[in-house]
Amino acid sequence: MNSTPQTPSAPTLSAYLAHVEWWDPAGGDAFLLLSTREWLAAHGNTLSAAERQAMQQADARVLALADASTDATPDAQFLRLTAQAIRAEQSPARSP
Repeated sequence: MNSTPQTPSAPTLSAYLAHVEWWDPAGGDAFLLLSTREWLAAHGNTLSAAERQAMQQADARVLALADASTDATPDAQFLRLTAQAIRAEQSPARSP
């Protein structure tokens, strides 16, 4: 039995981490990568410190994958959109 308390965002974070770990440019499900990341951005205040760290590590992988990707598949486009959203969120010039 798992006694570690989970935040309300834990299931969505787990889905995001899985999409990043199993990234496939022809997988047909990268729209879920983008949607889970957008949800986490909107609900980031519910993440624990460890969950935020895990998300930041996954974000770094998304950025690296997007920078290295030359694929023209729809999934690659969603990967690039996800990277664009991460960069916008990380930008210090972001308005409140």
